Amino acid sequence: MAANYPAFAPLPGWGGVEARFRPVDVLGPESAAVPVVLTRAGREHPAFAATVQDFLDAAAENGVEVDLVDVPLGHHGFELTDPTDASRAAVERAMRSVLRRLRA
Repeated sequence: MAANYPAFAPLPGWGGVEARFRPVDVLGPESAAVPVVLTRAGREHPAFAATVQDFLDAAAENGVEVDLVDVPLGHHGFELTDPTDASRAAVERAMRSVLRRLRA
């Protein structure tokens, strides 16, 4: 699974998203077979960032491998809004990681 600055749970006021959309609730030991590439923006909105941290905590508890690509100075949508060498490098690293897993 690949996720770029995701929301891993519906946020308050998201009427169009079913409450069952919460990957943290379905992570279990069997999830360890699915590698995850997760790109995290350091300047993400706090509500989104909290859902990412909840996911990372649940992944660690269940032995899920997460290749975390951190972009400390990136905002949500950093590859468009923060087109820096660091953001380009993060996109390239995430893509290489996904491709490596697909080839395995």
